[in-house]
Amino acid sequence: MPLVRPFRTDDLDQVARLHLEVFRSDRGAALVPAYKAHLHDKFLTGPRPDSQMSSLVSEEPDGTLVGFLGVVPVRMAFGARSLWAAVCTHFCVAPKKRGPTGLQLLRHHFAGPQELSITDSANEAARRVWSHAGGEAVTSCSLYFMRPLRPAEWVLSLAARRAAPERVAQRLSSFGRPVDWLLTRVPQSHFHQPPPSTHGEPLDTSTMATTFPELARERRLVPIYEPATLAWYLERAPRLGPLESALVRDAKGKVLGWYIYCRTRDRTAELLQFVASPPAAGQVLDHLMHEAWRAGMTALCGRIDPALSQPYSDRYCLFSRRGPWLLAHARDPELVHAFHRGEAMFSRLDGEWCAQFNQPAA
Repeated sequence: MPLVRPFRTDDLDQVARLHLEVFRSDRGAALVPAYKAHLHDKFLTGPRPDSQMSSLVSEEPDGTLVGFLGVVPVRMAFGARSLWAAVCTHFCVAPKKRGPTGLQLLRHHFAGPQELSITDSANEAARRVWSHAGGEAVTSCSLYFMRPLRPAEWVLSLAARRAAPERVAQRLSSFGRPVDWLLTRVPQSHFHQPPPSTHGEPLDTSTMATTFPELARERRLVPIYEPATLAWYLERAPRLGPLESALVRDAKGKVLGWYIYCRTRDRTAELLQFVASPPAAGQVLDHLMHEAWRAGMTALCGRIDPALSQPYSDRYCLFSRRGPWLLAHARDPELVHAFHRGEAMFSRLDGEWCAQFNQPAA
């Protein structure tokens, strides 16, 4: 079996080439310099250099690296207890070494200093390896929602992506806007977009850090936020489009919550984080939907927070289990049970989303 050891600076070139090979980038070697910078920033520097955790590589006797597991440390609170969690990402094994090598890499990580390991963009193959290594899938935290905001334009955009009905979609596109104008303004419509009773203001990392404990006080397992750490995540969020955010207050000025989403090129609002206490979640969600609709988005989508699933359902969101898996492992089973019971708060902003590679323009 290969030797599993901590990831080092002199591994950057090999790991970059391994990852690009495994995930079959069409630009290959041309991306190696940018990928090396990405790996150094995310896994050798990272947001928490004081964690004593490291990413791992699998090394053959001749020095060839055949596996990699990236680790981004996260400080979390479980009730009154503070703990280290590890977000696992960029997990890859050379095609000819799959099977025992990946299992050995994961088991070595699970025996590390962290109390909790999480990955939230896992495919089916990764889910099977995690299961064999002792981790488990959290189905309730692996559900995704989609809410059309401009339903006619959204349906036409789906049709336009397919070769056969593309001409039909182009001919019908002129009808999409008037149909959506009607659907979003008729009070009886499920797609009605009335102005919210709340108001939004700019969101900053200091406000996020100070208001989060109160907004998340009903949760048992939550991230510990500090302005500098939050800035690290927001600066590295993949730029599929501009990031939009708002702190939401009620008419009396009380903070109800906040949201952060990404405006993609196809006019979909990808929700990265939604924070609100359960009683106020509906009001914050109404504000989010109205603002995304005003911004021209055709749909809002993201991962469901199981503790807040009812407000999404009340607003006619469509749920599915066809996206990536959230997987977890902990020596204390109560930490994983917190996810299953909806007692954990862990958004895409906290997970693998901000560890993704921002591919430079060709």
